[in-house]
Amino acid sequence: MFRTRPSRSLLLVLYLGIGVLVAAGVIGDDNYVRGLSNLKELADAALAIILWPLVLLGVSFNIAGTGHGSK
Repeated sequence: MFRTRPSRSLLLVLYLGIGVLVAAGVIGDDNYVRGLSNLKELADAALAIILWPLVLLGVSFNIAGTGHGSK
């Protein structure tokens, strides 16, 4: 039988997929995935993917101190 509501794993995939788009700058202004050259920049990107609603609200994850974004 078919389920009428999406499973949790599908919702997680959608949430993380949107997070990747936001972190890559496709949605929003910041690009956290360009030039991942060290662990701190990778941590910035991971935080941006997981906490993407905050990125859209203007919170900047800048553990690396490199000034991500288009500004």
